Amino acid sequence: LASPTKTVGQVTFSCEITGSGNDGFSVYATNAGAEKQCSASCAITMGDKTRKTFKFPANGGTQTVRAGRQSFGSGPLTGPGQPPAPAGALSNPDLSDASCN
Repeated sequence: LASPTKTVGQVTFSCEITGSGNDGFSVYATNAGAEKQCSASCAITMGDKTRKTFKFPANGGTQTVRAGRQSFGSGPLTGPGQPPAPAGALSNPDLSDASCN
């Protein structure tokens, strides 16, 4: 089931549409426990109605999630490992995958 949030242990990830033209998105991590190493993916419906999945960190691996709410990434991203992002309003954010260790 598609959802803009996903909880892994004590870490809750959210994927939110941002920007004045709904042309960006941000992924946040809220950690209620000890520091973790995590990764997450957010699927977005792009301006041309195609569906793209963006991975964080972009180069694979994990990044540190400390206690509290913090930015985990934002997009659309460009560069190696990221899908092309056509212009236009984004919609239907889905925190499609998340893991922590």
